Amino acid sequence: QRSLRCIYPLRLIYQATISMLSKSLWATCLAELVGTAFLIFSILAGPLTGLNLDNTSNPAIALIGTTIGHIVGLYLPIKALMNFSGGHINPNVTLMVKLTGRAPSELTWLRVVCYITSQIIGAFLGTMFARYMMGLVALEIDRSDEPVSDDGRMFVSEMYCSAGLLIMILVMAKDDIPTGVALFVGANVWFSTTGCFANPAGTLARGFSNTFAGLDVAQLPVYIGGELAGLVLVIILDKALKFLDGDNAVEDEPRVTTEFGMQKV
Repeated sequence: QRSLRCIYPLRLIYQATISMLSKSLWATCLAELVGTAFLIFSILAGPLTGLNLDNTSNPAIALIGTTIGHIVGLYLPIKALMNFSGGHINPNVTLMVKLTGRAPSELTWLRVVCYITSQIIGAFLGTMFARYMMGLVALEIDRSDEPVSDDGRMFVSEMYCSAGLLIMILVMAKDDIPTGVALFVGANVWFSTTGCFANPAGTLARGFSNTFAGLDVAQLPVYIGGELAGLVLVIILDKALKFLDGDNAVEDEPRVTTEFGMQKV
């Protein structure tokens, strides 16, 4: 028994090493990195370009640019990567897929960690590229001179946006997810108090963008806390519905699984 206890950790290390050397892991992580970078670049560059073209500081022009950036930045990478890496480009989506049991066997916890790391790096690269394209320094801490808004409202707004986004992914048919997600977030850029960040990786990076679509770093804990609360809420709701339904609908119907994406009925 002692020898088995010694061998088991070594076996785990060996399996993790083999997984890290897997070409598919690196390829899918690179896809998540590029997809997230494109998303954040689109969100940040849109309002900057709009303001430059308008030659004013009109917030309506910037908000229109942000909305277009959200819609395009979400639809294209999700559509392109859905059948390859899953097109998550959001740590909350990766965790939701894993924790609700909708992930294929290939999405191990090691891959989840690698995905989230890639998404965070991609978000910062997208921020740096957007600022570089506008002739700004790569990163700049965003600090507002105005008093911080009501943290409670901000928390609830991000919780709603994140939960709504994840529920859309859960209930929609696979082919409709890119359109549904893009339209939901694009609409809530206008309707929500916070502008619908709903992405912890993007929220973190936007705290270092110092742009119209950025975020005061002092509010990062409130925004990210709300987003994670939305994730927890959706997971609890999913478990409750499965319990009430007796898992019949989930277990008895066939599922089609993308390579590393979500299982969809």
